[in-house]
Amino acid sequence: MKKASIYLRAIALAAATVGTAHAGGFDTIYEDRDVTSLRPRYERGWRNNYDNVSSKALTDSERSRLADVRFGMDLRLAGREPFGFQGGGKTVIASAASVRFLEDIALADTWLDRNGFSTQSVGDYLLMLRYWDERKGRPPRPLEALCIPGNAWENRDVADRARRIFDTAVVFVLLHEYGHVFHGHPGVHDLRKIGVLARSTHAGCWTRPEEEGPPIRSPRIG
Repeated sequence: MKKASIYLRAIALAAATVGTAHAGGFDTIYEDRDVTSLRPRYERGWRNNYDNVSSKALTDSERSRLADVRFGMDLRLAGREPFGFQGGGKTVIASAASVRFLEDIALADTWLDRNGFSTQSVGDYLLMLRYWDERKGRPPRPLEALCIPGNAWENRDVADRARRIFDTAVVFVLLHEYGHVFHGHPGVHDLRKIGVLARSTHAGCWTRPEEEGPPIRSPRIG
């Protein structure tokens, strides 16, 4: 099955949010009860990954420069959802709601691919968020918008691949934020302005187009 890399989908979301002030409905795309129990698991997963995997790839000098970085996991970052990741000064902050969003996108992308559906609808969903009228309230969550069944995690093949994609996407995003700290950028930064997107005209559930372009192929946070 031809499909786009989850990296490109994450970057597509960042680019799609450029110039849009996210608040209100976007800040509550997940309710507290949806992410409260996940926050310690996500934070534990990232700290374990950084200590035992990511930091091992750094030189001694690089590890030293990042040794005093303060990492925090908030429930959400108001005005920045669903891509709430910040880095600068000596601090990196991630939003549990945004990490949950990446996890849901990874599951949706994988379930569609493994069941023979086009993953284009994931891209359509992300672009829909760019043009969402917040007067309508909270936008639909990824899994409900993309018609992903509630038992999708029960399929071992789907779950294993989705978790690998999710882990890789979170590591990519958070190391980007650590890069701001490493280079001494003052304050915090969004992961934005990384591409150019055209307007999408639809965001349906499942389609089966056969032509989507060449495939792009790409450790554990959740």
